[in-house]
Amino acid sequence: MAQRVWSSETQQPIGQSSVKISDEHLDHCWFTDDEVRSAALYEQATSQGPFSMLLAKRDMALLAFELFRQSQREN
Repeated sequence: MAQRVWSSETQQPIGQSSVKISDEHLDHCWFTDDEVRSAALYEQATSQGPFSMLLAKRDMALLAFELFRQSQREN
């Protein structure tokens, strides 16, 4: 799995590193295509049409935000 590195100024991925992205970066969700292809949301898609990857990425980002929001309520 590719790791992302974050720019301190623009919060954009700038390369690969072994640095783990922490919860503070969940407001900027990025997924590699390999991560999406191995995700249940992509594998469960009924059709593998031209927008399957885009829709799976959208669903993964929305799920990540929802989980983060729920974790903030618990704290």
